[in-house]
Amino acid sequence: MFKKIDINSSHHYERRDALNVIGSKLVVVATPEILAKHRELVALLRDKEGQNLDGIVEDYFDPHAQQLFDEVLQKMREDALPRQFRYIRR
Repeated sequence: MFKKIDINSSHHYERRDALNVIGSKLVVVATPEILAKHRELVALLRDKEGQNLDGIVEDYFDPHAQQLFDEVLQKMREDALPRQFRYIRR
């Protein structure tokens, strides 16, 4: 992910659209806990975009966003993989 972004760039729109598509797919197959974590991450990123006036966000994917991203992945791994194949970020 990117720390400093231009929220008005076409690349950012593509990445954000991809995140929304993933969210749509998760609604079909993910547990409520996974959906809640994904929504929390998307809401955090959307808030960062909304607080910005010039289009440049310096700390878009900050440690808090990284933590939420890791939690979403971990919950998905717990749901989909046998214990011996799960990777846990430390």
